[in-house]
Amino acid sequence: MRQKKALGFVLALAVVVTSSCDRRITVREPQPDPQLKRLVEAGGPPSVIRASGVPRQEAAQLFTQVRRFYEQTGYHLIWVDGDHPNRRYEQLVNILRGAPHQGLDPRQYDVKSAPGLPVRVSTDSAPTIPNDRAAEFDVWVTFALFRYATHVSAGQLDPHAFESQWTLRPERVDLVKTLAQAVTTSDLSKSIDRLAPNHPEYVALQGVLDRYRAIQAQGGWPPVPQVRRLKEGESNPAVPVLRRRLVITGDLSAPRAQGASHAQEETSPVFDATLAEAVRRFQERHRLKADGIVKADVVAAMNVPVETRIRQLELNLERWRWLPDRMPDRYIRVNVPEYTLEAMERGQIVMDIRVIVGERELPTPIFADQMTSVVFSPYWNIPPSIVRKEMIPHAAADPAYLARNNIEVVRGTGGAVDPAAVDWSAPGNVSLRQLPGPRNALGLIKFVFPNNFNVYLHDTPADQLFARIERDFSHGCVRVEEPVKLAEYVLRDQPEWTPEKILAAMQAGRERHVALKTPIPVFLLYMTATADSHGTVRFFKDLYGHDAEQIAQLPH
Repeated sequence: MRQKKALGFVLALAVVVTSSCDRRITVREPQPDPQLKRLVEAGGPPSVIRASGVPRQEAAQLFTQVRRFYEQTGYHLIWVDGDHPNRRYEQLVNILRGAPHQGLDPRQYDVKSAPGLPVRVSTDSAPTIPNDRAAEFDVWVTFALFRYATHVSAGQLDPHAFESQWTLRPERVDLVKTLAQAVTTSDLSKSIDRLAPNHPEYVALQGVLDRYRAIQAQGGWPPVPQVRRLKEGESNPAVPVLRRRLVITGDLSAPRAQGASHAQEETSPVFDATLAEAVRRFQERHRLKADGIVKADVVAAMNVPVETRIRQLELNLERWRWLPDRMPDRYIRVNVPEYTLEAMERGQIVMDIRVIVGERELPTPIFADQMTSVVFSPYWNIPPSIVRKEMIPHAAADPAYLARNNIEVVRGTGGAVDPAAVDWSAPGNVSLRQLPGPRNALGLIKFVFPNNFNVYLHDTPADQLFARIERDFSHGCVRVEEPVKLAEYVLRDQPEWTPEKILAAMQAGRERHVALKTPIPVFLLYMTATADSHGTVRFFKDLYGHDAEQIAQLPH
C-alpha cells in the first residue's frame, strides 16, 4: 500500500542532538512519487486526458501547465492519500460545484471519475483508488483544476478564433505559480475566487444568472398568448398570464393582499395602470419602445425561454473574462448592441451618449485602443471599398455627383484633379475625399484612436437617426449624437479648449488636429446582456450574430 503523505507538502524534520546546548536541524523533503514523475515526464498528455474529449490543442496546452505544476511541487500526489482522496480533493470538489455561478458547465471539470480508470470517488473512507492508478487519477484532477482556473480567469474561447474583427485578448495569469502556491498553503478556494473577474458588472450578471436558474428550477415562465394590441384600460383573457409573467421577472410586484381580493387581482382581465407601468419596465429592459402597450414584439420578447436567457447571460460572463482584470481608472466604452457610449471613471458611469454603429453587413469591430487626438472640421478620406462600390458608380452615372457632395478626386500622391478628366470606367489610381463642412459625412469633428480597422468616433449630419431604437446605419465607425459634449470631456485637462473654442474649431472649415495631453483608452464591446448594481438586467438583440457564433464554439 502506498504510504500516506499528509497534505503532500509537509516537510520532514530530522533533528540530530549533539549536546544539551547544541542542536543541528536538517530539513529534507519527501521523495518524489516515481510513478507520478514517469507519467508527467513521458511526453504528451496521458491516456486519461486523451480519452476525456477535451480538444487536442487545449489538452496539450493545459498539460504543459500541469507538467510545470508538478515540477514546482516536487512530483508529489496532491489529491490522494493512500488509496482514497484527501481533504484537499474534497475542497476542490466544493469549488467546482460553483462552476454554474461563473456561467460554466461543471461537467467539463468532472473529478468524480476519470476516463478509462476504474475510479468512482465517494466521500466515505472505503478504498476507491487502485494503488497502481493513483498517479493517473491525481494528474486527471490537476488537469481539471487547470482547465477550470483557465476558464474562470481568461474564458473558454479565444474570441479572435471565431471572429476576425474581434481582437480583444484575455490577460493570462501565471496559473502554475498561483495554483502551486495555493495547494501548498491550503488557500485553494480563495485563490480560485481571485482568478474570476472582479468587475461590478460581472458580479451583477452572476446574481442575475443565479436568479434565472432559480426561475428555471420552478418551471420557467408561462407563455403569453398572442395579442394584436393591448393597452391600459382594455380587458383581455391574456392579462392574468401577462401579470404572472411580469411578476416572475420582477417587473411587477406580487400582490401583497391576501384572500378574495388577492385572488381577484391576480385573475382580473383588466389591463390597469400598474400593469402598464410594469410593461414599460419590461420594454425598457429589452430595448423596445417603452409605451406600455403589448404588441407582437413584446409578446415575442416575453416568450423567449428562460433557458435561452440563461445561455445569453453565460455568453456575456464569458465576454467579461476577455477584458482586462483591472480596467483603467478612466476610459470610454461603446456597447455596440446597446447603441450607447459611456465614459467611465473608477468604475462609475459619468457620461452616456447615444451612438449609431455599423450595419449588419458592415459591422463595427470589437477591439480596444487609445484615443490620441481630436480632429476638428475633418476631411472624410473615403475608404476604397466605399469608393469602389458606391462612389465610382455614382460618378459614372452623374458627372455632377461628386461636386454636389463636396467630394474631390486625388490621383496618386498628387493633388486634386478635375472629376471630368477621369475615365470612371477605368479610373486608375484615384482616391476620393469629402471636404470639411456641415455636409461632411463625419460631421464637424472626429475622435481618433489609431487601429487597423480605420474606425473612429465622429459627428454626423444625419441627426434624425438618433431617434430610432435600432441604430445600425454606419459603415463601421461609431457616430456620436453629442460630439461637443464628448469633445469637452476628452479635452477637459486642456483648459485652453473652452466650449466656445471647440465650437469655433468645428465650424472653421479647415481641418485641425489636436493631440490629447493624456490618451484615453477606448473599448468597443459586444454585450447582449448587462446588469446594474440593483440586479436589473437588460437584454439586447444579437445584432451581428456573435451570440450564435459563440454558442457554436462552446462545449455542449
